[in-house]
Amino acid sequence: MIKIHGFCHGQYGDLFINTVPARSIKDNYPDAYIIQPINIKFESVAPLFAENKYIDEIYFTENYDNWPSEKDRQYLIDQKFDAIFSAMPGHRNGEWANWWQLRHQAAEACYRDYIPIPNDLSVKLTKWFDVDRNHKTVCITPFGGNEDCEKRLTTEGAQKVVNFLNKLGYDVIHIAISSDPNLDNAIRYESNYFNAVKMILSSDALISVDTGFTWCLSGYNHPVFASYFTSGVVKKVENIQPINPNGQYVTFENRDSIAWDYYFIKLGNFLNNI
Repeated sequence: MIKIHGFCHGQYGDLFINTVPARSIKDNYPDAYIIQPINIKFESVAPLFAENKYIDEIYFTENYDNWPSEKDRQYLIDQKFDAIFSAMPGHRNGEWANWWQLRHQAAEACYRDYIPIPNDLSVKLTKWFDVDRNHKTVCITPFGGNEDCEKRLTTEGAQKVVNFLNKLGYDVIHIAISSDPNLDNAIRYESNYFNAVKMILSSDALISVDTGFTWCLSGYNHPVFASYFTSGVVKKVENIQPINPNGQYVTFENRDSIAWDYYFIKLGNFLNNI
């Protein structure tokens, strides 16, 4: 057995992307035993890695930015790992500012740690739990990040999406955190990450922006319609879009430049085809 500690221990999307380098290692070293670190502040995602054939065990790290803490360091020593991949990895060759121009984010998760990049860059998760299907229901996550985040829809824009979905006869469930604004005619749902994912999987589709949920739901091939904006650091946004055969992505310069007629044509066609 080759005992391995890896890989990035947050944020949400990165944790799901970790299944790509884990799969690459398992394909090349079938006797590898991979322990994935998850920082304690993201602990509610841990059940989503249960029964995953690429992740064998979870360890909750104590420190995030200042990893490893003394406790985390002692864990690494006590476990006698054959290989340790950093929980806070950097980028090779000083590529922090432009890696997204060169390769897909899942490929970068391999490349930065000198792991062979597989042909299949999709996230793989195991749906070991049951969900109740809620037909003619969609979930929305329009407010990724903090209030100043460039990836968020405006409240007005999110309300337009809800109104459009209501007109099509959909019940809308807003997967929210406490700081999110309320949206009229949308059911507000606040819970931990695992419960939120189960709620989304019970619906017909997720309507989102660039969030960790898009990466997570791609691991189940769940229908996702998401907006991406090129005004942030990443311009080549196709390299930060999850591989999902049931996903559709639309791109605009920023949240204030959304061509809503185009957006709703694309969203309507997407819903008609799921």
